[in-house]
Amino acid sequence: MKVVSSATLVIVLIIYSLFSLVSTTKTTTTTTKVCDVEGRVYIPGKRRPEQVKILLNGGEYTAYTLRNGEFKFSSIKSGIYFLEVDSKDYAYSPIKIDVCTKGKTIRAKTADETFKTVKHPLKLTPYSPKVYYEKGQPLNPLKIFKSPMGIMIAVSLFSMFIIPKLSGSIDPEELKQVQQESGGGLLGKLLGAVPNPQQSNSGR
Repeated sequence: MKVVSSATLVIVLIIYSLFSLVSTTKTTTTTTKVCDVEGRVYIPGKRRPEQVKILLNGGEYTAYTLRNGEFKFSSIKSGIYFLEVDSKDYAYSPIKIDVCTKGKTIRAKTADETFKTVKHPLKLTPYSPKVYYEKGQPLNPLKIFKSPMGIMIAVSLFSMFIIPKLSGSIDPEELKQVQQESGGGLLGKLLGAVPNPQQSNSGR
């Protein structure tokens, strides 16, 4: 019966460890995939748009567009990502991207309610401009006269210009009758506050 020396045993263990390390490295290399995510951002009416920031997963990866709007994320690990366009002028739909989970392919869909399939390289167009303030409503003169202040102004103008002309053309007996019928109301007070030209002339 042969006895294995300690030196031979150590050599065997070292060789076994090296084989295990190589096999683990191969497994890790084959399971970890990386792909490039590319696309272009379109801004209406601008030949040379400003530089726009592109975000994956809220900033886990960041890229910036070139002058022609193109962008690229290099060596992105396989997985599911959300892509967002950070533009100050236009709103873009967020994109849900499947990066290399099934082969060397990029699959993308809009992450809003439409869930439309988007081809790769991505072509991103805005769905609306961003509005940072509400437009003021045009001036409506009728609203001024409907307000309490407008009603007070209208009554004052009526009492200053219209009532003197009415009271001048009304017979004194009819004027007294209107005041009595109004029973001290607003119309009677207004008519009574304005002197009748006929009464003024008779008093002289």
